[in-house]
Amino acid sequence: MKASGKTKRTADSNRAGAAWKGPASPPDSRLEQAGSVYQSYIKHVRACHGRRAAPPDIPLDLESSHSGRLGFRRNEVSLVASRPGAGKTAFLISAIDCLITSGKFNMAVFLPDMPPAKFCAMLTAVRAGVEYDEYAKGYIPKAKRGAVKKAGEEISGANLWISTKTSFAPQAVYDSALALASKLKKENKKLDIAFIDSFNYLAECGDPTGPKGWAFDTLTALAKATDSAVVCSYDLGKDKEDASFKTHPKLRDFRVRGVSEDAVGLIINIVRPEFYGIETSQKNEVHLDIVWDRHAPDRDGFTARFNPHSLRFYTDDSRDTGDHGWVGL
Repeated sequence: MKASGKTKRTADSNRAGAAWKGPASPPDSRLEQAGSVYQSYIKHVRACHGRRAAPPDIPLDLESSHSGRLGFRRNEVSLVASRPGAGKTAFLISAIDCLITSGKFNMAVFLPDMPPAKFCAMLTAVRAGVEYDEYAKGYIPKAKRGAVKKAGEEISGANLWISTKTSFAPQAVYDSALALASKLKKENKKLDIAFIDSFNYLAECGDPTGPKGWAFDTLTALAKATDSAVVCSYDLGKDKEDASFKTHPKLRDFRVRGVSEDAVGLIINIVRPEFYGIETSQKNEVHLDIVWDRHAPDRDGFTARFNPHSLRFYTDDSRDTGDHGWVGL
């Protein structure tokens, strides 16, 4: 007798089940595990709801009454994300300038995406308060020549180590930073923070087609091995069909790119309204969205200003010509 459609589908299902070559855990079990992870995440978010972010281990001079002080924590990886040209590298440079001023922290910089000489020129321009484009062409206003000379001397004397290599895999960054930390330890010092510009190129140097998780694992291992903060710039790309092209991307938009909340402690997204044709009441207004903070998941962001010519972050027009790039509220 010819088997009915229902009987045939059952037989096909049995054959498919017999041919299952996937993980040891059956599909239902894996769904339960995923559900358990999700419930743990929800429990963590609820426990942190309304919690004010604790003071960061490495603070920057930017603070608000709602979000506390902006900065980075040891033993964690932090991402500074934005669309191309929105100010990721300038943000890192402003942060370095702020930490040079404090004189309290030892810093390392890895540049898979930029020549070290260009990075140093940008840092000098920001610290001296001159426009980078003019400085790069060799033009320095007479009134600013003393400031440029002083900025160069301060950078040379700072606790700042900039790698001269321009191609790095995650393991190479780990080895170089660990070697630097060992050297500092002999001098009774420690590596406090490592900046990487950018994570995208770092991952491509290792395995362009592979998952990003292993790169995050390597950087997290570095942060914990050296008791330091690891801060990476992260390019969201230009594709308008991409979910991360949204004005204010959410954590889910980063998840689809392989960035999970388990891998990073902090995600800052730089939003420049003019990129989206949005008019603002303040010139050069920029929003620093806190997409994710492991210690305060519902944390608010910050509003500041960013001058793309001087590469300076500031809080009011009178501060845009100050002595240093980053000035807090």
